[in-house]
Amino acid sequence: KDPQTSFAEYDIASNTWRTLAPLPRPLGAAGLAALNGKLHLVGGRGPDAKTTGTHAVYDPASNTWTNAAPLPVARDHLGIVTMDGKIYVIGGRTDQTVDNTGLADAYDPSTDKWTSLTPMPTKRSSGALGVYRGRLVFVGGECKNPQTRMTFDENEAYDPKTNSWASLAKPNTGL
Repeated sequence: KDPQTSFAEYDIASNTWRTLAPLPRPLGAAGLAALNGKLHLVGGRGPDAKTTGTHAVYDPASNTWTNAAPLPVARDHLGIVTMDGKIYVIGGRTDQTVDNTGLADAYDPSTDKWTSLTPMPTKRSSGALGVYRGRLVFVGGECKNPQTRMTFDENEAYDPKTNSWASLAKPNTGL
């Protein structure tokens, strides 16, 4: 679907949606993370089909968006999680669907700054990123090109204490 500006909240108890303040610009394939009671929308692809370093912060108390420090390298289809008061963005695509990256960055809201980290060993996008026992675990992913669609079976973990990556057991099939 084309990049959108709509933003809504789902209420589980009433099974209803409520329209919120629209995104500051049309975006698709962006990452979203909750930190300190706010939502951080990072990266994505705009209506011109170009990746973006957008970093907009939604405050549910005021139903408003503000801009924060942009992602150092624009990308979409990235992995995003929060841990220990920071936002981590791993992998993604920098331009075309075959332009995967292993870039890794951490955002500190107290300084409004991004820090570049050791890149993920296997460049990929659209994988699953989670937190487990103090490490960021990125599993699976994809790379698209005109001839084939390739999925990855890599499973790699980043340790913020050592700024290093380790390979973990691979799943039985590419994800």
